[in-house]
Amino acid sequence: MSDKGWPLGKNKMLTIIVWTLTLLYTFFVIYISTATLPAELPEETDGSSGGGANGNDTGGSGVTPVNPPPEPDPILRPIYSVRDRVPNFQVFANIGIYLVFGLLLIISLKTIRKVGLPMAFLACSLLGLLLSLSMEFTQSFVERVTDINDVIANTSGTLMGAFAGAMIIYGYRNHTDRSKAKEIGDLATDMDEQKEEHP
Repeated sequence: MSDKGWPLGKNKMLTIIVWTLTLLYTFFVIYISTATLPAELPEETDGSSGGGANGNDTGGSGVTPVNPPPEPDPILRPIYSVRDRVPNFQVFANIGIYLVFGLLLIISLKTIRKVGLPMAFLACSLLGLLLSLSMEFTQSFVERVTDINDVIANTSGTLMGAFAGAMIIYGYRNHTDRSKAKEIGDLATDMDEQKEEHP
């Protein structure tokens, strides 16, 4: 499929910006996928609740848990707080995060002129699946729980983003082609009118 009218790949500065954004966002995905994420956030106490001699809440047993849940990543703690209040937040978050990844990736791949739109879409699908599988495997080493549902949500998000990006690219090119065709048609009409006026 022709890349006429698609500015990326022709403008080096735009190409650098798009690839930089894609790489930075990929690092962000890796970061949030491997950050500490306990099953439940530890409740914050003001030290006034009783139970222990020092005002610590020990559940009435007076014994501090041997293995307390790990503290969540401080940067992402607000996200984790929302997760605990919104049903199915994890699924929607995974889809949304990878949707942006798929969108940026297919736009970046289209800066390579030899890569057609179908090939770029296929590459996005495979790279999204590979990244998701890699993150799930890594999570088993960082006190995270691996879940096949996360892989499904992540891959689905990548496909949605890649499809949205493909539609943007396709629509932009069609709009540009129609504009050029209209300009050519108007020019031909003007030439015909001039010929009629000056036979």
